[in-house]
Amino acid sequence: MELGTASWANYLEWKEQVKGFSGLAAYTLQSKNLSGTEGAERLEAVAVTANLFDVLGVHPRLGRGFLPEEDARNAAPVVVLREGLWQRRFGANPSILGQTVTLDGQPYTVIGVMPETARFPAGSQTDIFIPLVQPADVNTQRGYHFLSVVGRLSEGVALETAHNELRQVARRLEEAYPTMEEVIGGSVAERRLNLLLLGTFALIALMLATAGLYGVISYLVAQRTREIGIRVALGARTRDVVWLVMRQGGRLTAVGIAVGIVGALGLSRVMESLLYGVSARDPLTLAALAAFLGCVALVATWLPARRAARVDPVIAIKSE
Repeated sequence: MELGTASWANYLEWKEQVKGFSGLAAYTLQSKNLSGTEGAERLEAVAVTANLFDVLGVHPRLGRGFLPEEDARNAAPVVVLREGLWQRRFGANPSILGQTVTLDGQPYTVIGVMPETARFPAGSQTDIFIPLVQPADVNTQRGYHFLSVVGRLSEGVALETAHNELRQVARRLEEAYPTMEEVIGGSVAERRLNLLLLGTFALIALMLATAGLYGVISYLVAQRTREIGIRVALGARTRDVVWLVMRQGGRLTAVGIAVGIVGALGLSRVMESLLYGVSARDPLTLAALAAFLGCVALVATWLPARRAARVDPVIAIKSE
């Protein structure tokens, strides 16, 4: 039965600690180029631990399966063919055993032929089986869960009991050996929180600044209502009134951005302690931020300007 995926190190820990299964085996899907006198062919391959056929309870139709020493790093390459490939490519020749086939330019000795009924993995179009070679240092790849693991229940052990045991072992391994993502996440959690708070406060400050600018411009427009009414009565066009108000708001915005840039440069040492790979004095960042704030300020100024342009001169002149 399929038990999920694991890294090499975790798979070996499962084999040692989980007692509810009489055997655990692992495999991973690959592909190989078969070359020869009949041309090249791309094959679907499964790299398996030497005990996989025993765990699954399947036996070769011809020859044998893998020996324990054949998945060692210095072992001679061997291969088990699928019956369909054996018939199609080699004419079901029983003397195929002991012959050499070339896979990815490397010679492999044929040691067996698996029956077509032994489809593994389920629904796959596997052509060949090769030994799954254990890396020299399995601990360096503990976070790389590329192995699919299968198991055979021990006699008299309930499936749920074995699964619970496996989950407990897996949980202990996760706690003992966190993934690199978890290690990195834990190391930057405090800094991420600081940046989140800083960004939140910056957004609140931007909203307050926008509301404040809108309020200031609205107040100034209200104070100049009579003046604007007289200008309109004397023939001022709508765009002239809008430009008058926008110009006033633009001056305030320019002063505010200049003060903000000076303040940002002054606080750059504090900011650099929260940044990685980004300079707090980066001119492009400061220019982009200034442009963004300028656009926000223009929108906040444009609304009172439009309202001022619609002032009725008669009402405006009588307002004082």
